[in-house]
Amino acid sequence: MSRRGLLRSSWLTMAGAATVAAAGVLPLAACGTGQSPSAGEAPAAKSLPPAKLVWAYWGNQDQVTVREQVFAAIQQKYPQITIDKVWNTGSLDDHFAKVQVLVSSGTGLDLFMSSPIWVPNLAVRALYQPLDQLMARDKFPVQEWSAAALSAYNFRGKQYALPEILNFAVLAYNLDLFAKAGEKAPPADWSWDDFVAIAQRLKGHAGDNVWAVGPVNTDLNNTLPWIWSNGGKIFDEEQDPKRSTFNTPAVTDAVQWRADWAHRLGIAPKPGEITAPGDPFVNGLLAMGVTTLSGFPSWAKSITSFKWDVVQIPRGKAGRVNFVGSAGQGIASSSKYVDQAWLVLQYQASREGLLPYMRAQWGVPPLTSLAKQDYLQLDPPPANRRAVVDAISTLRPLPKMPAMLELYNQVYGAELNNIYSGKRTAREAAVDIDTQVQAKLDGK
Repeated sequence: MSRRGLLRSSWLTMAGAATVAAAGVLPLAACGTGQSPSAGEAPAAKSLPPAKLVWAYWGNQDQVTVREQVFAAIQQKYPQITIDKVWNTGSLDDHFAKVQVLVSSGTGLDLFMSSPIWVPNLAVRALYQPLDQLMARDKFPVQEWSAAALSAYNFRGKQYALPEILNFAVLAYNLDLFAKAGEKAPPADWSWDDFVAIAQRLKGHAGDNVWAVGPVNTDLNNTLPWIWSNGGKIFDEEQDPKRSTFNTPAVTDAVQWRADWAHRLGIAPKPGEITAPGDPFVNGLLAMGVTTLSGFPSWAKSITSFKWDVVQIPRGKAGRVNFVGSAGQGIASSSKYVDQAWLVLQYQASREGLLPYMRAQWGVPPLTSLAKQDYLQLDPPPANRRAVVDAISTLRPLPKMPAMLELYNQVYGAELNNIYSGKRTAREAAVDIDTQVQAKLDGK
C-alpha cells in the first residue's frame, strides 16, 4: 500500500502497529507515574501552573495543518500552557514505538493519538491513563455525545481517550454513470439483493473497463459491517472474547458473498484487472465504490469530471450494522501535568475544538449537536449528508482483544486477502483464522 493509502486507511484499520503488539521488549508504564487527578472540584484554569505538554500524533500535511488550528486556539485560550508537538511522519509502527519509549521512561509525553483498534493494547500496557475520574469530577457531558463515539475508546468499563471524528463505511456512487444506465439513485433502505440487482444492471451499461462496483476493502474493519449485517460475529463475545467464531456460516457466507462480487457475480474487478494508476472511483472507472468518510476531503478536491453522492451500505438479513472507526486523543500515564492535559483535551472535545475537524471533513463529529446540525450544512459534495448522520445509529464498536494487533495484518489481513483474491474460499481460510486466533485467546 502507498503512503497515501496507509494514511487514509489508518483512520479505519490502524493496523500497522506491530511494535506495540510486541511491546514486551520495553518496560511497561506504571499506572500513576504522573500527577494524579485532583479529587473534588476541578481546579480553575487560571490557577493551574504553567506547563509544557508534549503531544504525539500522526497524519499527512493537510491533516496536520487542521490540527495546528486547534493547537493555536488552545494556546490562545490557555496562555500558561504550551504544546511541544511530536509529529510522526513515518509509519504507524514508528509512532507507537516512540510513544512507548516516552511513556515507559516516565518523562516526556502528556497526550497522544490512537484509534479504537489499539485501545486494548494501550490499556493493558498502561500507556493511557483512564479518564473516568476526570470525566466524573468535571461532569463531562457524556449525554451530548454519540454512545458509539465513547464506546470506541472504552475497554473493560474504562474510558481511555476521546474521539475527534467518527469514520465508517458508506457507499459512493457516480451519478453520471447511473444516469447513463438509466438507473435511479440507490434507495435509502436497500438490501443486499437490491445491491446486486442494481450492480448487475449497471454492469450491462458501464462500458469497457468500467465496473459496477469497486474492489472490496480487504481489511478486517471494512469486512465487519457485512459480517454483522449477516448476523455473524468473529468472537463469542466481541468485547470480552473467549472463543474465535470466524468459521461459522453467518461469517463465512458474508465474506464469501463479498468475494463473489468479482469471482462469481462479475460486478467488481478481480485483482489486477484495473491497471490504471490512482483511485478507480476518482478516475470514473466505478459506478459504485464502498468507501469511508475519510475519503471525502480528497474526493471533493479530485473529482471534477462527474457528480457523486453517497448512501448507506445496504442492509443484510440482520439489518444494517456499521463499525466505529475514529481518531482520538488520550492522556499518557506518564504525564506530570494531568490537570493541564485534561483541560486541553476538554477543549478539543468541545464544539469549538471539534469544528476544524468537521469542516475539513475528516469524518462526522462525535458531538451529537454538531452532527445533526452543523455537519448537515457543509457544502457538497456529498449532498446526501443525511445518510451519513443517519448511519450513526447503526454503529458498533470494534472487537476488543489485547492481542488484536498481533493478528490484524498477520492473520486476518493475510487470510482475507487470500479470500478476496480467489486463492481460498472463506470456509477454508476460516479454519486457519480460528486456529491462530484461538491460540492467542488461550494464551499460547
